[in-house]
Amino acid sequence: MMFACVPTALVGVLLAVVPPAPEPALDRIDTLAWISPAPLPKVLPMVGDPGTDAYGYPLRFVDGAALRSLLLHARFAELTGYIERLQADFEGDPRLEFWPFEAAEALGSAESDLLDSLDAWVAASPGSFAPYLARGFHWRAAGWDLRGAAVASATSAQRFAAMGRAFDRAERDLHRALELRPTLAAARVGLLGIYLGGGKAALRREVMQAALARCPTCYEVRHAYLLGLAPRWGGSHEELESFIRAAQEVPNPRLRLLAGTLEIDRSMMLSWEGRYEEGIAAATRACEVGDEWEALLNKGALERDYGDAHAALRDLERAAVLRPGHPRILFARARAHLRLRQWESAALDVIDGLRIDPVGRKVKPALDYLVRGLVHEAWQHQRAGRLDDAVRVYDLAADLAPTNREVLSRRSAAITGASRPGPEDLAREREATTRFPDDFPRCRRLSYVLNGLKRFDDALALWASFLQRQPLHGRAHLERATTLRRAGRTPEAIGEARLACDLGTSEACGWAHAVTRTAR
Repeated sequence: MMFACVPTALVGVLLAVVPPAPEPALDRIDTLAWISPAPLPKVLPMVGDPGTDAYGYPLRFVDGAALRSLLLHARFAELTGYIERLQADFEGDPRLEFWPFEAAEALGSAESDLLDSLDAWVAASPGSFAPYLARGFHWRAAGWDLRGAAVASATSAQRFAAMGRAFDRAERDLHRALELRPTLAAARVGLLGIYLGGGKAALRREVMQAALARCPTCYEVRHAYLLGLAPRWGGSHEELESFIRAAQEVPNPRLRLLAGTLEIDRSMMLSWEGRYEEGIAAATRACEVGDEWEALLNKGALERDYGDAHAALRDLERAAVLRPGHPRILFARARAHLRLRQWESAALDVIDGLRIDPVGRKVKPALDYLVRGLVHEAWQHQRAGRLDDAVRVYDLAADLAPTNREVLSRRSAAITGASRPGPEDLAREREATTRFPDDFPRCRRLSYVLNGLKRFDDALALWASFLQRQPLHGRAHLERATTLRRAGRTPEAIGEARLACDLGTSEACGWAHAVTRTAR
């Protein structure tokens, strides 16, 4: 049956304000999709170009995905050493201030599944500030996620209570990190991120002053403090302007970019009021202050939702150059690609973003739509006889939705060329793999035929031979895991899928999680 075209009306799902979801259980924050970890780094992992920007700040940033891989693989000694090195580098040069802060953000995402790894890191390195900093950022992110994005009047007491409990834990960890490293500006930035509203103005000033006493020229501390002066947190634009003017007296040219923060806030307020053209104009003024990724991100998001998606992509591409690998940019760019129905580009950005922020709140409402778009694109390839292209796109859909039956059944048909392979298919595929034993697509086709005929031992022998020659082939390990499961050897299948996950096959990560949950 031909796959129905994706309804045009569904594009609006990505562009409109998402309606309030039913009140969830507030005891955990779920992982949106299980994505393979990045390769383990052998040196301090960085992304971006060498050199500095117009303000003397480095163009290179910490590779958050690689740091998270160390955490997920329990390589705590290496991870601690890298974080302590980033902090020491910052203490030697305040223009490196973003490195410890963004490392903490990457390591401290909100999903509940991360907490066991963070707790184990604390237990392994109790004398270092590093794991406390990361866990503090985790609880900070969890608190905001538990609160939700609705205005205060539309937020339940249960949500506020859950946020408060998470923030209490964040405070304890961030203060402990500061006890161990009093120069840790990133911890104070983390505290400023939870001291918003609620009559905490004096506490915010105290935290900011303590940070600036140790780093008088720091930008990020001022930026975090400035956000709390916005009208939605009980401040005013007059307070914002006064603070920005005072910052211009400090000998750090980057502080002039704080003026863009004021215009970003104005653009957000205007867009919330439905004054979209004025909002985009304010976002444009923010970008005119200077080349800064958050200003470009804000403008690109507004253009995507209320203006020109092609212009949005141009701004978001520039933001990605200025701050490579940041999940907020990746998710925003993915939604711009979706606006233009560029399914594969959107999927690749979503996968890269989820590798650092597995909660993915900014793309969660659009994930099913994205998978349907990928299936539609794959079907167009399949119908035109471009089977290799079809399988590639189905594989991408399976990375995001490894248990989606439509994805799996359509991929199977594209791989085998038949919905129910028979003995004649077996003879043909055996002959092909005999001539090309190291060709994965051919071996995969034969495996699908063998599994369809319930000849599991033959399929396992096929993969044993293939993996003996190519032991690091992630998708081959996943195919072997699938066969083991069908043969009733579930524990072995889970172990094989986890190996495939570590080798970079995201579908295997979600598959292993789903099978493990089912087997309990």
